Amino acid sequence: LKFLKVAGRFLDISIEGENFGWGVLISCKNKPGTGAGGEAGKLAAMTNQATHSLEVLLFCVDRHFDSVDEKEKEQDAKDAPVLWRGTVKHCRPVKEGVDDASLISMRVFTVGLENIERISSVRIFTPTALHSLESRKKVALSVKEVHKRFPDGPPLLDPINDLG
Repeated sequence: LKFLKVAGRFLDISIEGENFGWGVLISCKNKPGTGAGGEAGKLAAMTNQATHSLEVLLFCVDRHFDSVDEKEKEQDAKDAPVLWRGTVKHCRPVKEGVDDASLISMRVFTVGLENIERISSVRIFTPTALHSLESRKKVALSVKEVHKRFPDGPPLLDPINDLG
């Protein structure tokens, strides 16, 4: 998993059947107890739970906006960028050409390896702290630039040249 140990890698992510598209890897960690010896390690090995936890920055829209009127949307859109954590319960993928740009934000989602659809060879610089709106905006600009440079999608990791 060396290609997931460095922040900035582009990953195509799906969560609970919804494709969030290309996001940026923030971190990859072993889940606690999965590498432990003794009873904890044996128990972890017997379960089918994920052994790695990934934090990925993804574009999303707060589901709250799907059920409020325009006046409430306008007010809440001002506050939405302050939120930095995303969950599939509270956020949904962006609907290109449908969602108002003011409703789209980037949030950090915690996912497992099973949520990765594709891995790109593209990596970008990511700030160490993504709690601030400004740092997430910088990453969003970088992601948009990558999409401009690769309109058909970022190049995928080559299993022979990149992983060998």
